Formats: sequence, C-alpha cells, structure tokens
Amino acid sequence: MSEYWIVDPIEQKITIFNLVEGLYEERIFKEDQAIASQLLSELNLTSQLTVGKVLSQ
Repeated sequence: MSEYWIVDPIEQKITIFNLVEGLYEERIFKEDQAIASQLLSELNLTSQLTVGKVLSQ
C-alpha cells in the first residue's frame, strides 16, 4: 500500500502516510486545509478536498 489515511473526527484532523523508499512519511491536515493525496489528486482538480468536507459527510 503506497498511501493510507487515518481520519480522526475527535481531533478534527486527517493524517496521510505515503510510502517513500520503504518508509512511511506522515502529513497532517486540519480544518479547512486542502488535503494533498497522491492517490486522489484528481479530486483536487475540480474542487479542493478539505478535512472539513471529509468530516461533514
């Protein structure tokens, strides 16, 4: 798996882990910050995916 997400509705954040050279790199996104996902990059072409949008679903 090259990317996985941990969605934390209590802390209102999403952590994305990307596999880079055998190790996972962590990126944390909060509130209305645009989520940068390598696997879902086409979603940001039409409308920015944010933590708020994901947690409101």
